[in-house]
Amino acid sequence: MINSGREWDFIEENIQIEEILTEANAYNLKQEVITTAAIFMKDDPELDKVSAYNMAYLEWVK
Repeated sequence: MINSGREWDFIEENIQIEEILTEANAYNLKQEVITTAAIFMKDDPELDKVSAYNMAYLEWVK
């Protein structure tokens, strides 16, 4: 089966999120980043997941 571009985008998105969470975990802030990203996505439903996780990471790791 050939994966559509959309499926590859989903995989790439998940890899980016995992990389962000791995970095957050290095500072013992993984759960805080997950929670903050969820809040960002709830507040702005049009915000993409990778941006939300990146913003949350930057919020916690200053």
